[in-house]
Amino acid sequence: MTPSDAPLMDCVIVGAGPAGLAAALYLARFHRRIRVLDSGDARALRIPRSHNVPGFPDGIAGPELLARLRAQLLRHGGAVTAARATGLSRDERGFLVHVGGLRWPARRVLLATGARDREIDLPGLRAVRAIGLLRECPICDGHEHRGRRIGVIGSSPHAVREALFLRHFSEHLQLLPVRPDDVLGREGHEALQARGIGWRPGGLAGVEHRGSVLRVHRVVGDPVEVDVLYAALGCQPAADLGRAVQARCEAGGNLVIDGHCQTTCPGLFAAGDVTSGLDQIVVAMAQGAVAATAIHNSL
Repeated sequence: MTPSDAPLMDCVIVGAGPAGLAAALYLARFHRRIRVLDSGDARALRIPRSHNVPGFPDGIAGPELLARLRAQLLRHGGAVTAARATGLSRDERGFLVHVGGLRWPARRVLLATGARDREIDLPGLRAVRAIGLLRECPICDGHEHRGRRIGVIGSSPHAVREALFLRHFSEHLQLLPVRPDDVLGREGHEALQARGIGWRPGGLAGVEHRGSVLRVHRVVGDPVEVDVLYAALGCQPAADLGRAVQARCEAGGNLVIDGHCQTTCPGLFAAGDVTSGLDQIVVAMAQGAVAATAIHNSL
């Protein structure tokens, strides 16, 4: 049902990561009535420290960045509601954002729902993530690991591309497939060999942290010692809400947007990792700004 006291919002923003909060800040300063829904699982919350965000020469942790964005939004009269959007539909006024059994009306909707990193259940990997030695963005962190021994988890063409990208920063790289029966195509082998990147088949059994070294145990074969691990398992865009109103997605699942960040569903906008492009904080925030300005102008 639609709450009888629920006002019609100019825009409901689904997602409180860098894209959603940047858009909310712009719309608040445009004097628009907005509601920001936060499910509590923004991808940026998993970043222990990024040195790739302009303006923070000492780096900044993902949770701190989001806290700063929230504080800035609050100063301009905006707020964030802890709630998960479970559906999206159209009505004569625009949209209804489903939150449990309730329906929140909005003239426009911005999806800043991000993407979910694909993960594996590997003994010891969570502890490695906790100390900042499991990374998922070579663009963000390659510089910090220059010259170190890097293990890249995966065997897909995507994993090969990430290993090749990291080769620019270090000559000590190994590609570590997850399962013993994972194979690498001929093109992948040739690309790795051309750049001197090792291929260590055998599958992963667990990882442990010993001093400054990570020891990766394999199902078949001796352990491999590295200084840092990169998970190159890909991610899944959180585009279900867009598909619910027939917004078109690309083959990889990202929502298709135009130059103003509007999807193929009129009035529905998207920004950040749920769209196709470079998954970076600065890109997400820029898209949030573009989307917010387009939303304001459309109203």
